Amino acid sequence: MWLGFAALATCRMVLIAVTYGYKRESPKMVIDQSASGSRITSVWLWSKHALPISLVAALVVVDRAWNASARIFWELPIWEFLLPAILFAISAAIFKRLPFGTRLPELSLYLCIWTFFSIFGLHLTYLAATLDLPLRDAALARADQMLGFDWRNWHNDVVANGPVLKTLILAYESFSFEPIAIIAILALSGRGSNREFLLSAIFALVITTVLFAVLPAYGPDEAFGDISRWHPILDQLRAGQRGPMDFAGIITFPSFHACLALLYTIAVRGSRAGFLIVGAWNLLVLISCVPLGNHYLVDVIAGCCVAVIAWLLAKLMPANPTNAWQTEQPRRLDA
Repeated sequence: MWLGFAALATCRMVLIAVTYGYKRESPKMVIDQSASGSRITSVWLWSKHALPISLVAALVVVDRAWNASARIFWELPIWEFLLPAILFAISAAIFKRLPFGTRLPELSLYLCIWTFFSIFGLHLTYLAATLDLPLRDAALARADQMLGFDWRNWHNDVVANGPVLKTLILAYESFSFEPIAIIAILALSGRGSNREFLLSAIFALVITTVLFAVLPAYGPDEAFGDISRWHPILDQLRAGQRGPMDFAGIITFPSFHACLALLYTIAVRGSRAGFLIVGAWNLLVLISCVPLGNHYLVDVIAGCCVAVIAWLLAKLMPANPTNAWQTEQPRRLDA
C-alpha cells in the first residue's frame, strides 16, 4: 500500500516540477541557417529541478522495493510524516499560478522534496543496518588512538561544563530544522542554489549509507558503557526484528551530522554574512558530534570528506541537461 502511495506522491512531485520548471513551448524547434542548408534542432527545455526530483524519486522507489521484503515499520505511520510534503506540494502549485515570481514556488518545491528525501533517506539507513555485517567499533577506536584523541576525556570535559554543554546540545539538535532555514535563505535571497544543495545532500546520503552498511558501528558510547538512543534500534535491526521502530539517526561512520554541517555552510557561501553566521554555528555542530552524537573523531573527519566529495559531484551535474545531451537532426530543405 505504501509503495503505491509513495509512487503517487512522487508523481505529484514530478508534476509540480513540470508545471513549475518546464516552459510551455517545449520542445522548442530551433532553425539554424547555414551554407549547407537549414538544420532543425529539437531541443527539450528540461527543468533545472528535474534531476534532484528524479534522484529523490529513485530513492523512494529503492526504499519501497527493498522494504517490500524487509518490512520495517516505525511507531508512527509513515503517512503522518508525508503530510507536510503534500502541503508543500500544494503550496508550490498555488504559488506558481500567483504573481509572486519564482522564489515562493521554489521554496515550497524544495521543502517538499526535502521532506521526501529526509523520510525515505532515513528509512533507507534502517534497511542498510539489516545487512548485519561485522561491527567496526574496535577499528574506529584504534583510528582515534592513532590520532592521539581521547574520547572519554573530551566527553567528560564537555559534560562537566554546563554552559558549553547546553550550547552544544542546542547546536546538535538544530540538525532537524536547519535545512528549512537553508532552503528558505537560498530561495528567498537568490544567493545560492537549492538544486546544488539538495544534490549534494543526496550524494552524501548515498555515500554515507553505503559506508555505514559495510562499516557498521555503535559508536564510542558502547565502548565506555553508555547506551545510546539508537543502540536498541541497531540491536533490533541486526537481530532480525522489524518494528515498531523509534525515529532516530543510526549512522555512526561517517557522521552524517558532520557531513550536512559542512554542506549547509557551503550552500550559503554566496553571502558573506550568511557564510560567517552559518559557518560559525555549524562549527559548533561539528564540535558537538563527538560528545553528544557519540561519534568517533574519525567519524567527523570522514563526514567532512564525504561532504566535499558530494559537493564536487553536485557541481559536475549540468544545470540544464539540454546543453549536455542536445541532439541534432540535419535535414535538407532543397526541392
